[in-house]
Amino acid sequence: MDKQKLKLSAGVSLAMLAMGAYFIIIDIAVPIVVRVLGYDETVKGIILMVVNGLPLIFYPLSAKLSDKSKSKYGRRTPFIFWGIALCATGLIAAAFAARAGSIWGFAVMVTVSSFAIAIYRPAAQSLQPDVIPPSFRSTANSVSNVVMGASNFVVIALVILFGDKYFWIFIAVAAMLALSFIIFRLFINEPKLTSANDFTVENFDITTEGPTGIKFLKTFEKSEKINLSLLLASVFMCNFGYCAVSITLQNYAVLVWEMSDNLAAVLSVCMGAGGGIMLLLTPFISKKCGNRMTMFISVVIIIIGFLLVNFITGFSYWIFPICAVFGGGWTAYNVVALPVVFNFSDIRNNGMFSSMFTITCNLPKAITSLTSGLMISSLGYVSLFPYTMVCMAIGGIFVLAAVLQRKSDIVRV
Repeated sequence: MDKQKLKLSAGVSLAMLAMGAYFIIIDIAVPIVVRVLGYDETVKGIILMVVNGLPLIFYPLSAKLSDKSKSKYGRRTPFIFWGIALCATGLIAAAFAARAGSIWGFAVMVTVSSFAIAIYRPAAQSLQPDVIPPSFRSTANSVSNVVMGASNFVVIALVILFGDKYFWIFIAVAAMLALSFIIFRLFINEPKLTSANDFTVENFDITTEGPTGIKFLKTFEKSEKINLSLLLASVFMCNFGYCAVSITLQNYAVLVWEMSDNLAAVLSVCMGAGGGIMLLLTPFISKKCGNRMTMFISVVIIIIGFLLVNFITGFSYWIFPICAVFGGGWTAYNVVALPVVFNFSDIRNNGMFSSMFTITCNLPKAITSLTSGLMISSLGYVSLFPYTMVCMAIGGIFVLAAVLQRKSDIVRV
């Protein structure tokens, strides 16, 4: 990637700062609150099922409105602003509800914050393919993951610092979300950016005649429809498996490996460190092997990590490097999975494909939040990693089938 496109990718990725911070607080801090207030994995599963499931209703609407927006601030920026503002408000209210001991008040306000992400996320994700040519999207997505990783680390640092004193974690993250939009606006003027970019000038014109939505999908060849379906099935199953770990690992480490909340949060640092290494390696792997085969390689790495950690029954320093293994694999998978799906789109339908990808990621997270919680409550924590390995293996089979079904990646503008 040349310096101009690298600078552009870095600027656009600032829109993703809030998303990086938000999903870590949901995966780590929410389980801490539920446990500290005296509730089990089933209650945690119900809360996270609602938090991750209810906003799915609004993703398509938000994406469609964003695609058709003609705001003077740009198509995406207004949605990014209002989503972040409402999310920060919801997190602050959730912190006060938890401090008052109201688990259901806490659940309602966290759900409000998740609804706000439904407004924000499709717009933030669609901004990148609006202005980045297809050939650079994998590398640009790596840059976005670096930015999200930085915000991840800030939230993890807060958990390491405060442990189970969750109130200040939520307040600090809300402030961080507000700051993220200020930083984004200081560096990104969306209308100016879109008018100055050659790729956007050549391809971006929402007034141009062309099919959108379902009509656009109907223009696909049969083999393209099958390939997209197989890839989305892989994304669904891999998220179904991995998200069960991401929302449970904090409590698993405390209750099975007898670690403190502060030390358990270091596991997320290790996962992020592994992800940082793979952010550097993935563009080279995808260039050599292709994005879809890179997805398959990433699944294999994740399964190896889960298999190794499954044999650890008490605290061991081996836990930390093993977490880096499957954390790195998951980062690599996501770096290439999003561009693979976006490459089926054209410039007029990026919002729809962002919504499609988001739903395919979040629906399994909503379901597995409940099913894994019920499973752990019935069978114990010993069932967690076998459950996730089976799901990841199915996801790997789907992406391998996509590679075999169609040799080359599909790329549109």
